[in-house]
Amino acid sequence: GVGSAPQVRITGPEEDGVRVVCMASGWFPKPQVQWRDLSGEKFLAFSEAHTQDAEGLFSVEAVLVVRDSSVGNVTCSILNPVLGHEKVMAIFIPGAVTLDPASAHSNLVISHEKTSVTLKDSCVTSGDTCSVLGFEGITSGRCYWEVEIRDGDQSEWMLGVCREDVNRKGWYVESPKKGFWVVGRFERGYCACTEKQTVLSFMQAPHPRLRMGVFLDYQEGDVSFYNMADGSHIFSFSQASFSGTLFPYLMIISGVVSLTVFSKVGGSEGLPAALSNPPLEEPVSLPGAGFSSGSGAEGLPGAESPLLPCNPEAVSP
Repeated sequence: GVGSAPQVRITGPEEDGVRVVCMASGWFPKPQVQWRDLSGEKFLAFSEAHTQDAEGLFSVEAVLVVRDSSVGNVTCSILNPVLGHEKVMAIFIPGAVTLDPASAHSNLVISHEKTSVTLKDSCVTSGDTCSVLGFEGITSGRCYWEVEIRDGDQSEWMLGVCREDVNRKGWYVESPKKGFWVVGRFERGYCACTEKQTVLSFMQAPHPRLRMGVFLDYQEGDVSFYNMADGSHIFSFSQASFSGTLFPYLMIISGVVSLTVFSKVGGSEGLPAALSNPPLEEPVSLPGAGFSSGSGAEGLPGAESPLLPCNPEAVSP
């Protein structure tokens, strides 16, 4: 028989990519699983496991690691090999996201590629909280991007997400109540900007070169941070109630530090890779999901992911 439609979710980073899981149940005989990219090309390297219940019906779980956000749509299809019936679910991985110079504090320098931010040489220490946002807003779905931090001594910075309507003028302190879900480094070391700062002990001493993965699940209200050196989980903000548009957020208070966003999973150029999973009954080209530039993009609830908070401040130009 034909069982349930596949459910696709992102469960976090793995190796140099993002782990995507496809699950379905109630199939007989044992179903066949196939992953395809936007052009219809099959992914050959993935794992799958089958279980059979007391009634003889099969459940399947297939895991694919997506290493390049440029593949666009990724579909998981479940096929009954006898009847030829197929059900499909897809995720959409949009193109690169860049930093928005118009949102940057006047003390910040944005690279020509709009992927890196530093403090101006004349501003080793700023009286303001100097921040910049990603160019494209996030209104639904699941998103993942990475930030490389090249860190000097005594630098202070934050990264994560914020609401579109937050106050970023002058000196401010981030927290979830104020619309910021961020982590970063202060004088005392790494921390998450919860209502009362949470000290993070994932690294005993500040590292001159650190790479963090940020995983946002809009519908589930989760923001999670990962240390991409080993894929370990750093911190999560969970059960948040998001509304309106969220933006990737980078902030520098002081020090010689550069923050660079990456759009290709495991890549070295660009910024966020947004992932969302509208359910389909047949392979189709999905509309943009997850990221939007003012218009509300459609996307379904996120998967299981953690969420994080921290505390600095930014100023509008």
